[in-house]
Amino acid sequence: MFGSEEIWIAKTVLLETEWVLRSLYRFKDREVADAFRALAGLSNVHIEDAVAVSRAFDLWHSGLDFADALHLVSRGEAEMFATFDEKLVKRAQGAGGADVVLLK
Repeated sequence: MFGSEEIWIAKTVLLETEWVLRSLYRFKDREVADAFRALAGLSNVHIEDAVAVSRAFDLWHSGLDFADALHLVSRGEAEMFATFDEKLVKRAQGAGGADVVLLK
């Protein structure tokens, strides 16, 4: 199927797949990231919001977890991203992510 059919993958499917591979099957982040990049590089595979997902891959590589990175890049036109997660704020700032503010 992956060799001959056109495949469309929702970014939420990537989010859930990453969690399953890491949490249940104990794959390392790097292994999952490499597999996702290889999958996204196939000419017949189309990923929802591919530009944002690619940016999430970059942030993931820079230290954010994939879920946080995907949430950040999916914020649309919003200028800031607000969270209660203090660790996310620190990791996002260190990874060069979007403006992230801490809510108290």
